Amino acid sequence: MDYPKSVPNVGLVNGKFVDEDAAAGVVGSLIPSTWGNAVTDEILAVIKAAGITPSEGDSAQMLKAIRMVGAGVVGSIRNGKMVLTAAATSAVFSADEVILEAALGGESYRLANFNKTLNLNTVGAGGMSSGTAPSSGFVAIYAIYNPSAGTSALLAVNATATAAPEVCSQANMPAGFLASALISVWPTNSNGQLVIGRQSDRSITLAPTVALSSTSNQATYLQLSLSSIIPKNATHVGGLINLTASASAGIALGMSPDTTNSGMSDYLANVLQRIASFTDIPLASPQNIYYIASCGATPSTVITINRYRF
Repeated sequence: MDYPKSVPNVGLVNGKFVDEDAAAGVVGSLIPSTWGNAVTDEILAVIKAAGITPSEGDSAQMLKAIRMVGAGVVGSIRNGKMVLTAAATSAVFSADEVILEAALGGESYRLANFNKTLNLNTVGAGGMSSGTAPSSGFVAIYAIYNPSAGTSALLAVNATATAAPEVCSQANMPAGFLASALISVWPTNSNGQLVIGRQSDRSITLAPTVALSSTSNQATYLQLSLSSIIPKNATHVGGLINLTASASAGIALGMSPDTTNSGMSDYLANVLQRIASFTDIPLASPQNIYYIASCGATPSTVITINRYRF
């Protein structure tokens, strides 16, 4: 699209339209119907591409459409980081850029140089959405944005019983805050504090936590619940599996999203111990993984979890 420079006698001055000035003898520019229709059609194409029904009385539709079709995926984070070196009720989340939405597929906002503090001892923007932080549970942490005021903050929501949505429910949002994005889901200890850990974008590393300690041979895949260690939002998990045999024997280990052996598997003959790490095993069902740990003697098996992605 361009100005109608090729139209004879259109009356552009320095390539742009001008108003009529009768006193100065200046004739106003013409706006040809072809050009006017083309401009309108281009604007309408953007509005319709966003799934918005054009309205003659709404002059903000194009901006809304651009925010809907051009911002990217909600929750996208560039260099997101949160670090806790000791259990605490407060933490700082920073990112070069975060993408928020008013609703999935809705109007989007890009926030640059995001750096905000969360305090679980408060309620509202910068704290819990309501109530207190859960004991030995999980909190979903959202970046939230108030377009009218141009202000942003963090907001924590109890995510122990259910998986947190990618966009915060409006029922949990403080007044004026219309857009949000899930940027973290973090465990809490028995005191309702955020546990020690480190986040990089959407990956979280924790202190190793024992998920299984067993002296039984498990030769076929068995489901292992991780509900006390990782949140329902976790999509991948990592950690260590350690089997020590009472005598030199063949040791078989395996970690899988289900019973199909589609994750990590390992076998060693005539050994006393095998330690294997597993990284980014996908979770076919929330908070559950499957394992094999067996040997030709009495085993002592320990599985620890130290990371997850959401």
